[in-house]
Amino acid sequence: MQRRLRGKDPKGRDHWSAGVVAAWNFYGKFGKSVFNPIAASIAGHHVGLDRYWERPEHVIRSLCQRMIDAPDDFTSNDIGSLLQRHSDYGFPTTKLTEPFEADQSDVGSLLDTRMLFSTLVDADFLETEAHFAGDKKEPRRYRTPLPTLDFKSALDRLISYVTELPNDAEPDVQRMRSELFSSCLSRGSKMAPGIYTLSAPTGAGKTLAMLALALAHAANFNNDVSRIVLSMPFLNIIDQTAAEYRRLFSNEFGFDPSCILEDHSTADLKPSESSDNDGKTPRESLELMRRLAAETWDGSVVLTTNVKLLESLQANRPARCRKLHRLANSIILFDEVQTIPPKLIKPTLATLAHLAKRYNSVIVFATATQPAFGHLSDDVKKLCGHEWKPDPILSEMEWMYEIADRRVEVNWQLDQPRMWDSIADEMAEAENSQSVCIVNLKRHALELIGLLQSKKECKGVTHLSTNMCGVHRQHVLKEVSRCLKVGSDSPMRLVSTQCIEAGVNLDSPVMFRALAPLESIAQAAGRCNRHGKRDKPGRVTVFKPEGKSLYPGGAYSKAANATETFLRQHASQLSGNVLNNPQLIRSYYQMFYSLDPSVTEKKELNEAILAGDFVEIAKHYQLIEGDQINILVPYDESKFNDMSAAVKSKNRPARFVGSWIRRARQHSVTIRRPDRDNPLWGYLEPVQFSHSHHVDNGQADWFILLKHELYNETLGLKTEVEFDGVF
Repeated sequence: MQRRLRGKDPKGRDHWSAGVVAAWNFYGKFGKSVFNPIAASIAGHHVGLDRYWERPEHVIRSLCQRMIDAPDDFTSNDIGSLLQRHSDYGFPTTKLTEPFEADQSDVGSLLDTRMLFSTLVDADFLETEAHFAGDKKEPRRYRTPLPTLDFKSALDRLISYVTELPNDAEPDVQRMRSELFSSCLSRGSKMAPGIYTLSAPTGAGKTLAMLALALAHAANFNNDVSRIVLSMPFLNIIDQTAAEYRRLFSNEFGFDPSCILEDHSTADLKPSESSDNDGKTPRESLELMRRLAAETWDGSVVLTTNVKLLESLQANRPARCRKLHRLANSIILFDEVQTIPPKLIKPTLATLAHLAKRYNSVIVFATATQPAFGHLSDDVKKLCGHEWKPDPILSEMEWMYEIADRRVEVNWQLDQPRMWDSIADEMAEAENSQSVCIVNLKRHALELIGLLQSKKECKGVTHLSTNMCGVHRQHVLKEVSRCLKVGSDSPMRLVSTQCIEAGVNLDSPVMFRALAPLESIAQAAGRCNRHGKRDKPGRVTVFKPEGKSLYPGGAYSKAANATETFLRQHASQLSGNVLNNPQLIRSYYQMFYSLDPSVTEKKELNEAILAGDFVEIAKHYQLIEGDQINILVPYDESKFNDMSAAVKSKNRPARFVGSWIRRARQHSVTIRRPDRDNPLWGYLEPVQFSHSHHVDNGQADWFILLKHELYNETLGLKTEVEFDGVF
């Protein structure tokens, strides 16, 4: 082993199988012994958790035979000697007072195994890291932790900050925000670990109220709370939230802003560039600390995405799992929970219920349109043994929705389909010079944009979709917000896909929304007269578009069809507050789930859970389905050229790939991998991250756009290539 550590033994040796056998002999003899998570974690600490052992005794016998037949493949095959050495080094062998076994069909047992696996692989990573960071003077040099956030001081700062906020809303809306914040402060200081919901209308100030809830709880139970984790569905929401948090907890107020840890694909800090004592700039040192901390969520406040958090909870690989044990004793806030895919909801709820029950975590589901997940409680209990019965943070919130309802008037146009040219004509009218239309499909957006642009009198025509890179969308949103600000007379006719419905602080006097799932319509209405300060209620028009293919496939299409059925059943109430009635929203969800139970089932995932197959579970638990590729686009020509040249350079610095991807995220567009015969491939160059291993179109995940004309200043990436020279 010493020769291997010194790099003088090129042959890798098995250093874990002896531990697997020892763990099985010591811990695997309770009860029915169907599976031993301790042995399995040791076996998979490099390659990942595999699946439950159907014949564990056979697995152990095979390992023992291998150690006898090929001793040179192992660091040692003398288990007794290894155990004695373990004892001589002063490491006690802990005896279990009860079995630690896993039921292969139980989601809670799956999580228990991952949590144990997490502690092991994280310790292994940290020790390896310390070894390679050491030198002769200090053989093991451990990482410098990020600064911690004093929860009590942070709470005081938040209260002061909210008190000083300008009054930018009409009195009733301001009262709603104030009472929501106060209620969260009060409830947070008293609540015990468990599952909670926070339901409040769009524009009620949930972002700061959730933080108040978490800080009040953390400050009151300081020794029992490890961290606050805020999980959000989209990067644009994280960007807004992170900016607000850093303003809150800045150096100016005695905080170190690096105590706010972002773990997502575009996370980046920009400190000063002066040199420190180690020869590294503060930027290099801080970015390294942040990168290392992000791998383990070792921060007081963690901002991450649903993809990162929820997929990690169902993962099997060491790098994805190593942070999971840090969720114990944490406050985990989920914003816009209606975005969790229905097909994944049952194992998601079961995992979170077990996390709250077994690991003393606080789970909060926040949204304006709270799904009726309680309707699935019996199914959740079958998966993990725990019911899904969340406790509402607000016992009475109907009055808030009544205030929100007064901000807008909704015109339901569902009897006859609307032609796109009629929508364009209406948006072109002078009284609708400031308006937003949200559609379901990108081709609908392109058609409507073309119709509006053809009208010479129609000014301020703007487009927003995920075919635009992140920086492009940010610039457009900034201009849209400026034009739509109360008191502005700048024309702004925005046509957008659903990408602005959740978490975007938009305030339009007029909103058009193509028929969609009810929660999407409610989210769109929440972007109309958001602050209630306009001289008359905002106007929301919900219409059914012309055509046959109206929606994206899957659950979205089924939810939109269920919405149409639901609205026709409640036709007599359409003049009332359908979009701001929590009881009706709950009824809609219950009807949606009962009309087609398959929307909350994913066959392959269910089978993997029943088989206890960690690999297959990780494969089929995906929030974003489908093979996707990332395309670096020339929205900013200078940065595009710099990043293109950098990734093609033969002299790339250490850790280049991760750094390049983080920078490229904001300048790239993500699309589903095109079919093989799609002409778009002729304009894409695969990015070669390795100088020794070439990847082709079918293998690469990152590409550089070769034909710059395919990226349009208004429309973004044009994926349907036209060969007549017109783009």
